[in-house]
Amino acid sequence: MAKKDLITPDARQYIIDNCTMTGEELRKQISEKYGVNVTLQAVLEHARRARRAAEEATQNCDAFISKKISQRVDKKVVPLMEIMEREIKRLSDALDGIDPKLRVKPEYDSDGTLTGYVQSREYALLGKELRENIKAYVDLRPKVMTVKIDQLDADVEREFLDMCSPEDVAQIMKLKKQWEERQKSKLSQEDDKGMEES
Repeated sequence: MAKKDLITPDARQYIIDNCTMTGEELRKQISEKYGVNVTLQAVLEHARRARRAAEEATQNCDAFISKKISQRVDKKVVPLMEIMEREIKRLSDALDGIDPKLRVKPEYDSDGTLTGYVQSREYALLGKELRENIKAYVDLRPKVMTVKIDQLDADVEREFLDMCSPEDVAQIMKLKKQWEERQKSKLSQEDDKGMEES
């Protein structure tokens, strides 16, 4: 039986690069490629850390892309809202009969005289169009924002903190410090446990 060796830096990097593989596949490949026979538990631990790091990198990338999209949308929202407001006003005026260009056809009785009413089908269609425009307009309002304080890019964090009151900032910083201390403690325990297992 081969002797259990420590994971070499090359083998560790191989695990990081191939962390989507199963632990047993990684263990066999490391044994063949690097001549190192490591326990399945040690491989799984390194793969778990690599997957966590990859997930955090993906979340950071997603946040960056979302921020860029939001910035572009923010620049376009005001002009779009102005267009929508004009259209909503126009439809509303048409339903009230005061828009000079868009009118609902009047209704006539059987001998051709005006009844004082408008055709209900056209009125209903304009009403439906108005409701759809109002709904789209209301959907442009900002959504509730949830901010994850850990792993924020410094500019995003600064922008968020600038929006907060001094009391809120003090509370957030206190929570962040507590979280960082817990993370350091957790990482220290994981490293100690990893060293024991290797």
